[in-house]
Amino acid sequence: MHDLVVRQDTVMATPQVFAPSTVVGAGTIRAKRGTVEDRVLGRHALVLIVAGHGWFRSGREPRRTVTAGDLLVLFPDVPHGYGPAEPGLWDEHWVMVSGHQPAAWEADLLFDQSRPVLHPGRDAGLVRAFAALPGLWRGGLDQSRLVARVLDLLVEALRLDREQTLAASQHQRDTVGRLDAARKELSEGLEVPCAWDRVARNHGFSPERFRKLYRLRFGVAPARDRLGMRIALAQSLLAEGRLDAAAIAERCGFCHSAHFYRHFRAIAGMTPAAWRQMAAG
Repeated sequence: MHDLVVRQDTVMATPQVFAPSTVVGAGTIRAKRGTVEDRVLGRHALVLIVAGHGWFRSGREPRRTVTAGDLLVLFPDVPHGYGPAEPGLWDEHWVMVSGHQPAAWEADLLFDQSRPVLHPGRDAGLVRAFAALPGLWRGGLDQSRLVARVLDLLVEALRLDREQTLAASQHQRDTVGRLDAARKELSEGLEVPCAWDRVARNHGFSPERFRKLYRLRFGVAPARDRLGMRIALAQSLLAEGRLDAAAIAERCGFCHSAHFYRHFRAIAGMTPAAWRQMAAG
């Protein structure tokens, strides 16, 4: 039986008694085929996915996608489930810790139940350190040192997670900046044809990715957005009243007046003449 650790609380008259924290298990699972469904543990556990991808659910949250480089935090008395997307395509290292120290880590906000998945990424040093835990546990390493090793790994995972978050934020800012610059280029030279796929490459995107990200950013496809810019220019020129419709069509990059009329009516909901009359009051 383990010795008990007694801590005298300065506020309470009755001392609090804690069982010392211990690593009660550690291991590696290769080519995982089965799934864990609605399991409830009585202690904290960490699961580092080192290969493959799949799903994870904690508490009442819906399933989420997880992949190699993610660290799953399993909390006591909280139902959870996880498994590979396809049987055999999942490798993991796991460790389970009992006692009061993991609860103290949770109280210190090293992890919390609202964020049961960390994203340290595929860091080789972290993977090697997790892979060494089963041998250290079976080899009888002093439990206090073993628990301290787990804490070190958790702190390192949190540091890497923050780095990944910052890198993702920087990448997102860079992507948004390039999309804004691409839209500015699309808004220029409206009187001449412009290939949006060339604009995409000018700003470091493949055409397919550019179209997808552009729609997410601006709510419209790039070609449709440029057409809207041309019609907006036509509306402005019609309101000025100095050019006839044919000249405006040419000024806005339409080769034929018929094309201009068709696109103008589709977007503005009226003919160019009706728009000019409305703008004139």
